Amino acid sequence: MIKVNFVISEDKSSRIFHDIFKRFTDTECEMKVKISERPVSDCDLFHYHRPQMEDVLVGPSVVTVHHDLSDPDRFVKYERFHDRYAEADKDI
Repeated sequence: MIKVNFVISEDKSSRIFHDIFKRFTDTECEMKVKISERPVSDCDLFHYHRPQMEDVLVGPSVVTVHHDLSDPDRFVKYERFHDRYAEADKDI
């Protein structure tokens, strides 16, 4: 069974994340999910949901882009995310 760590980087309340994580934790599959602010060392894969809040990613890693990359909002400016996206083994 693969152990996947959903790394949220900061424990901010998020209905969207809650719904995403609930789907994974409520579904029977060959995957064990751990949700944490920091990477958990005994996992096989690290899935980052707020990669811009990390200095470096633990691998193997996946990042999820939760916004429009061409959004003009300065909070989601591509430059804030680029280094972590480039560092990930996979982005989705």
